[in-house]
Amino acid sequence: MNGLGDNLSHGWIRERNDKNELAKKYKHIDPRFLFVKKRYNLRPTEIQGAFGIQQLKKLEIFLRTREENAKFWIDNLNKYRSLIHIPKTETNIRHAWFGFPIVIYEKAGFKHDDFIKIS
Repeated sequence: MNGLGDNLSHGWIRERNDKNELAKKYKHIDPRFLFVKKRYNLRPTEIQGAFGIQQLKKLEIFLRTREENAKFWIDNLNKYRSLIHIPKTETNIRHAWFGFPIVIYEKAGFKHDDFIKIS
């Protein structure tokens, strides 16, 4: 599936006939997260709204768990601050920690793939 099917998968390569070729072309990007077209998912439904209402009731627990996870990684990666950049937060802002970006400095002497292998 290519072309119109990309709309269904929001530009993701996972359902494309040429996904292997695209994965080779963009080998520096993990194929699980490779999008080749900009697409948006703007189809909220009543069932999604119902799920969302229930999830909002659990928001505080989700945020606390994410904060604990982020604190763990910050505490354990702090000693490598000369090699990697890890996120910092402002004291008056509550971060949702949906992701935990790590930037590897060029001077580190290792690349993304090396970091993934040891983490």
